[in-house]
Amino acid sequence: MARTAREPSRRRTPQKREVEVNVGTELQGHAVHDLGRLLAALRQNLPVCIDLSDCGRFDVVALLHVLAVVAERRRRDLPTTFRLPRDSEARDFLRKKSFPSTVGYLTGTPFRFLVDDHDVRYFGESTAEPQAVPETDPSAAIIEYLSNKRFFAFRPYGIKSGSDRSTCIETEWDHWRNPLMMRVLEGRTETRSGGYPKDFTRVVVQEMLASLLRNVAEGMVVTGSQISMEGNIRCLTVAAWQGAITPRVNLCSRLYQHAAERSSTQDGVLEIDANVSGTDIESYAWMTDEDRPSGLDRAGSQEGETTKSVAKPVASAVESHGSLDRSLQALYQSVTNVFDGRLECWSGDLFAGIEKGDEKTKYRLALREVHGLALQGNIIAVRIPLGHA
Repeated sequence: MARTAREPSRRRTPQKREVEVNVGTELQGHAVHDLGRLLAALRQNLPVCIDLSDCGRFDVVALLHVLAVVAERRRRDLPTTFRLPRDSEARDFLRKKSFPSTVGYLTGTPFRFLVDDHDVRYFGESTAEPQAVPETDPSAAIIEYLSNKRFFAFRPYGIKSGSDRSTCIETEWDHWRNPLMMRVLEGRTETRSGGYPKDFTRVVVQEMLASLLRNVAEGMVVTGSQISMEGNIRCLTVAAWQGAITPRVNLCSRLYQHAAERSSTQDGVLEIDANVSGTDIESYAWMTDEDRPSGLDRAGSQEGETTKSVAKPVASAVESHGSLDRSLQALYQSVTNVFDGRLECWSGDLFAGIEKGDEKTKYRLALREVHGLALQGNIIAVRIPLGHA
């Protein structure tokens, strides 16, 4: 979708009463409550400067949240500006992610006019030298090459019709069938269920986008990805944000309802845990209907017997939106069963994460209410281990 860029007559000058929001040294999507507090600060009804100067590490999901807030502020005519990282590798990371051009696309203003005057000197600087990779790790050389070619960059799509939805899915399908990326997926450590590279494109990428686009008549989709290290394990993250102009469908609500319908009350199946910040997490685990013991119905009660109710700390934030669509169900089943990964969804003030269960269950869902999130639309992220580096 073409946009007309607004060309300011001069470089950006600080707005009166501009609020500076320092991101810190890391911008991560795993620390959901820290991310919620940051996003709440960005949603003030004042001009905001997003200060990335101390930031050295970024997570693609957290950056998608920032892009969503920037787009929301643009719709409300609230000025948003940036201070760039002092670290050259961090700036290079944002370039390879096409973060500047995506911000420009979402705001209709060239990114260079949205940064602090002191940071304009970084435009046109030489990119970082390619990193040396060990000869014993062929995937590392491929990943470095793809990163330099901006394979993992953000890609925005304007959605106005069914043909736009089809174009988005077909473009991403072709993108992820890149032969070099297929080699990276082929080289990953075998999981319990195997999983072929073509399944990643055919099921994971396609069903992720279908889940986002199914209920969107008009809006915006931004996709992005990242390969990062979690300990000594290389992990692939593929994510997409859908910002709909039409009323949104809360994917976390649908996952919540789906889990509640399928959860059993057997010992070790329905749990309530607490995370490090002390915020309650409702953790559901459920089996497929085929694996459910006889005598248990879909609600988990014994025939002729009512089960004990369990407190639901986030139930008031969850609305019923009907049954889970087949795309989202196929997505979490493939991510967890075939690729031993984790599916994450963000909608409104909710975060939901689905992963493999223990020997008694098939899946486990952790649902959290995140103060300050207030996401317009939905974000889906798939995190898949690629094996030891």
